[in-house]
Amino acid sequence: MLGISEIGVLDTGTQIYIITAFFLSPLSIYALRKHYKGPRRKRQEWATNLITICVVILNINVWCFLIWSLKQNSQRLEKSPLHTGLFRMKFDSVEVSGFSFDVDRQQQSLFMQQGLQLNLQPDNQDNKGANGEKEKDRELFHVDGLFNCSSIQLKDKASIAATQSIDLNQESDLKHLREQLKSLSGANEAYKLCFQDNIEQLEDYILRRKWFKFCGSAVWMDLYKVYFMVNRIVYAKDGRRNNPTISILSGQVFDKNWHEIKGFKFPHSDLVFPSILPHDLDLGKKENKIVIGSEDPRILLNTYNDSNGVRFQEPVIIFNARSTEVKWARAMHVYRPFNDPHRTIRLAIKDKKRSFIEKNWAPFMDNDDVNNDQNMINFIYNFNPLRIIKCNLQSGECEKISGPRFNPIDANDNAGVLRGGTNIIPIPKEYLPLMEMTQDRKFWLGIARSHNNECGCMRELYRPHIFLISRSFTKQDSFELNYVSSMVDFNINPEPWSKSHSNKGTCVDGKLVLIPNSIAYWDIDLRDGTDYMGLTFSEADRTNKLVHLRGVLKHIHNVMHEMETENVVENTSKVDATTKEGIESKIEAIDLSNKLLGFCSTYLADEYCETAEKVFGW
Repeated sequence: MLGISEIGVLDTGTQIYIITAFFLSPLSIYALRKHYKGPRRKRQEWATNLITICVVILNINVWCFLIWSLKQNSQRLEKSPLHTGLFRMKFDSVEVSGFSFDVDRQQQSLFMQQGLQLNLQPDNQDNKGANGEKEKDRELFHVDGLFNCSSIQLKDKASIAATQSIDLNQESDLKHLREQLKSLSGANEAYKLCFQDNIEQLEDYILRRKWFKFCGSAVWMDLYKVYFMVNRIVYAKDGRRNNPTISILSGQVFDKNWHEIKGFKFPHSDLVFPSILPHDLDLGKKENKIVIGSEDPRILLNTYNDSNGVRFQEPVIIFNARSTEVKWARAMHVYRPFNDPHRTIRLAIKDKKRSFIEKNWAPFMDNDDVNNDQNMINFIYNFNPLRIIKCNLQSGECEKISGPRFNPIDANDNAGVLRGGTNIIPIPKEYLPLMEMTQDRKFWLGIARSHNNECGCMRELYRPHIFLISRSFTKQDSFELNYVSSMVDFNINPEPWSKSHSNKGTCVDGKLVLIPNSIAYWDIDLRDGTDYMGLTFSEADRTNKLVHLRGVLKHIHNVMHEMETENVVENTSKVDATTKEGIESKIEAIDLSNKLLGFCSTYLADEYCETAEKVFGW
C-alpha cells in the first residue's frame, strides 16, 4: 500500500476522495452522536433513521471506493518509473530547433517538378570527410533559391527541460568486474586477454589507465520494477580506449530511484547482478588479438505472453562485433541473456551485398501481437535515406521492408549524417494529439546522433538529435521520417576526450563526444499530464550518465500542430496516389524528404558550436 509521502503523486480524483473520507467520516459520526444524545423521541423518528442509514451507506461507499482507488494507484505507481524525488528535481529549459517537410510540402513538390536529383551520402561508412561535402551540398541547395533548410525549420524554446546529469558509474564497478573476469578466465580463453599487464603495475594504476565502463543502455522493466542496464567494459593494454584489446558486456540492476541493487536475480535466469554477461566471444584467427568482443550495446524491451498466457519481459541486447563468419568484418548481433546467456545471433540482410562495417542500427519493436510468436525486431538501418529492416530473433535473417533499394555495387555507401543512437520507442496513440495526421499512422520516437567535423573550434563533435518516424496502420512498407531536431545537448557540457587537456580548455582538446545510449523510461504524471523521460548517455567513451527530461511529449505536440497547420499540399496535390505513376511519385517525394531532413539536421552546426563555445566556456 502507499505511504504518506506518496499521496502527492496520486491522481486528483483519489486525492479528493482521501480528503472527503477523512473529513466526512469524523464529521458525520460526530453529528449523529450529538443528535442521538437528544430526546428519545428523536431517535424514533423515521426521517432521522433514514438519514442515519444514508450517512452510513455514504461512508461505506466512500471508504470502499477509496480503498479500491488506493490499490489501483499503488499498482500503477509500483509499475511506473516515476517517483516523488523526480518531481522535486530542478529542471532547466532546453531550446530545440528542428526540421519537418510537412511544414512546407510545396518545397518538396517543387523539387519533384524540377526533377532535382540530390546525393547527400558521404563518401564512406565512417562519415569521414562528410563535412567536406557539406559546403558543396549547401551550394547545390541554394541554386535558383530552390531550397533552404530554414524554410522547413521549427523552433520550440519552452517545452523541454532537463535536470543536471547523474553519474551511474561507481569507483568500485571496474574492480568488481575485473575480479569476476579473473575468476572466469580459467575456463575462458577470451577473458585471459584482460590480464596483459606488467607485473610491477599496481591494480589502481591498471584500473585507472586501462579499464573503461561506458555505453550504458538501460530499460525499465515494470514487471520486476527495476531498470536493467547493459554496459560496455573495455580493456586496452596500451591504454587507448578507441583501440581496445577486448570489449565485454556487463549487466546491472537499479531501482526506480537509480540506486543499484546488488545480488539481484531475475526469474528464469541464473545470472546474479551486477555481473559479466558471459556470451561467446569470437577471437578471430590472427595471432595478435586486438579489437575483440562486443561494441556499442543497445537494449530493447521485449514483452510478450508465453504459451500459458503469462506476461513475460526480457532485455534484447544489440551490439556489433568482428566475426570470422564474415572474414573478420564487423557485423550486428542479437543477444538475449535471459533466453541463453552464452548464445549470440549474427544478423544478415537478405539480398544485400555485405558491408565490411555494419553498425549503428537503431532498434525498435513493431508488433501488435502480444505473443510475439514470430520473434521479430525492427531496425532503422540508416536515416539518409530512411531504410527499415525487420529481423528474426531466432535465425538472424533480416530483410528490408521500407525505403529505397541498397546500392548493388558499393555496399559501404549507405551511411549518412544521422546515425543510430538510442532504442526507438512507440508513442501510444493516447499520447498523440487528436488530429488528421495521427488518425491512421503509428509513431515512434528516438534520439539519433551526428558526427561533425570542423565545427567551430572542434575538430570532431558528436551530438544527439530527437526524431520522429511513422508508418500507415495498414502498410509496413510506408515508413517516413517526419521530424528531426537540430543538434541538442540537453544543457550537458561533456568531458573532453583527453583528460590531460581538461585544464587547458576544450578547444585545445578539439574532440567532444556526447553519445545518447538509451531512452530508459518515458511516462506521464497523471495529475497534470506532464511527461518525464530518462536518457542515458556517455561522454568521451568513459562515462555512464543519466539525465531526466521533462516536456518531450509537449514538444512533439507543438511540432505536430505546426506541421498540421502549415501543411499546404495534402489537400491540393493533384497526384493520383492510386495509380502506378502516382505511387512512384509519392515514394520518390518521401525518399527525397528523408534525405533532406538528414542533411538539415546539421544545418545549424556552425551556429550551435559558436553559441556552445560561449555558453560552456570551451
